[in-house]
Amino acid sequence: MSFANGMSCPVCGKGYIQRHLKREEFEYKGQAKIIDDYPLLICDACEEEFVSAEDSRLFDKELTAFQRKVDGLLTPDEIRSIREKLGYNQTSFARLLKVGEKNFARYETGVSPQSRYLDWLMRILNDYPETIKTITGNRDSNPDKNISVQYPNNLSDGFWFFRKSQI
Repeated sequence: MSFANGMSCPVCGKGYIQRHLKREEFEYKGQAKIIDDYPLLICDACEEEFVSAEDSRLFDKELTAFQRKVDGLLTPDEIRSIREKLGYNQTSFARLLKVGEKNFARYETGVSPQSRYLDWLMRILNDYPETIKTITGNRDSNPDKNISVQYPNNLSDGFWFFRKSQI
């Protein structure tokens, strides 16, 4: 159900919900995020609180950014920068990472946080772009760009091994 300022309260049916700005604290993994002017719709009779769909969408990105920061994940701008540095568009990069195109778009727009493992993979690809050939079975996974990869002389088979401390 969508809630709007001035509508009848769906809980008690006696009052009307009015828009208020309230200081709200959100907690994630022991870290607090305070939003001073968080918009709430509050019933003037039963004091039940609601959030409009529009306000929810507006603040979801801010709260997702807070979660990313606490978890130490790449920001949407960093994800976009890595993708562009490697010469991919969203569709082909999503395919390379084996994630849905819509999900990847949500990571870049800040709507959803990526998993820690996907975050690590993007960091590895950023630092070692030659690993693209390894994870794609030595074929070009990007139809939009031909990537020239040169392996160091000490890697005859083209495989890279990472220690846990390097990831």
